Amino acid sequence: MLDNLKGKPWHYKSWKEKRKQFLKDRCEQCGVGNTVLVIQHQKQPCKMQFLFSQAFNNCKSDYYKWSKNNSLELTDGQKIDKYFKMTGIGNQIVQKGFSELIEYLNFSDTKTLCKSCAFKEDTYRINRSMRNPL
Repeated sequence: MLDNLKGKPWHYKSWKEKRKQFLKDRCEQCGVGNTVLVIQHQKQPCKMQFLFSQAFNNCKSDYYKWSKNNSLELTDGQKIDKYFKMTGIGNQIVQKGFSELIEYLNFSDTKTLCKSCAFKEDTYRINRSMRNPL
């Protein structure tokens, strides 16, 4: 599935072939069949930057305690990098990011929707995420 890791996955030949396997002949929401249908992912993979900032927010107090006694010659970014490597948090984040990406590329948590239902679902999800960012 990871053809060459360049560009958007939905442009990959393997993605297009796999999409054909998962695409049903009717919208799973409203039942319409004579229209353009799309694969709607119920879960998007998190961006790595978001995962790192979330992890940092969760361990801030431990990091600051460690930071006061270590690596005084390093910049803040270098200290955070060293702390993540030392604690293994960096590896956990990368593993989580890749596992979410693999789920996405394997069409986990998807359904077939018409463009109208997909738009409504996306709009609902965006509005909900703006009210509750985390």
